[in-house]
Amino acid sequence: MKDDEWREAQHQFNKIWRTQSEKYYLKSLDHQGITFKTNDVRYLRSKSLLNEIETAYDEVKPIESALLQCH
Repeated sequence: MKDDEWREAQHQFNKIWRTQSEKYYLKSLDHQGITFKTNDVRYLRSKSLLNEIETAYDEVKPIESALLQCH
């Protein structure tokens, strides 16, 4: 009988702990928001995007010219 009481109490505590964990999980990620925001601003600047496009073009250009020479 005592075992049943403990199981019921544990079941109730698990419900409480689950709701608290879900509630505080998103708050625990808030400290990372500043880092993501600064990185997004840095990566989405036109200069950064232009550098990425130029790098991708420079990587593809030799492959493309080699393919054109084969035909």
